[in-house]
Amino acid sequence: MNDGRKIPNINKSQEIRRLNKKLKRLQRKLSRKYEKQKEGGVNRYKKTKNIIKLECLIRKVHKKIKDIRTNYLHQETAKLVKAKPEFVCMENLNIKGMVKNHKLAKSIQEQTFSEFRRIIEYKCKWNNIRFIVADKYYPSSKTCSECGYILDKLSLSTRKWICPECGVIHDRDVNAAINLMKYGKSA
Repeated sequence: MNDGRKIPNINKSQEIRRLNKKLKRLQRKLSRKYEKQKEGGVNRYKKTKNIIKLECLIRKVHKKIKDIRTNYLHQETAKLVKAKPEFVCMENLNIKGMVKNHKLAKSIQEQTFSEFRRIIEYKCKWNNIRFIVADKYYPSSKTCSECGYILDKLSLSTRKWICPECGVIHDRDVNAAINLMKYGKSA
């Protein structure tokens, strides 16, 4: 947000971490059961009652994680819309390109950016708030919000940077929010 507040990452919450650990453990257990069957002869790949129970448990944990994330998205978007802003401006992120980075892929997919955008878009429509989508290649993080200087390169690991023109220290996310606000006002 352009006032310096940040929406916390739900995937770093204790509940989600606990459920992810549980999911990992159940999936390992299921895998071991299937591996054990490979050693068997005639009854190979037969779904035993224990395998069926485990698969059901895994489905329940997946659903629980999905429900927690969806609920969180609805709560956060409701907070944004209840503030009655003049407009909401979001970047059209290149998710396909981001997912190609195998180190980021899992965390990017867990964020469900498209779902967040869909929810905020329809809530803005309900409340007659203008919804603006910034261009995919708009340099919101790389542009200095004070003087307009555009940095050549800014890696994802760089969370704070200093403008070489005016010397202002920028937090990457807050700077991007301020630039998106300016983009929205000019649109």
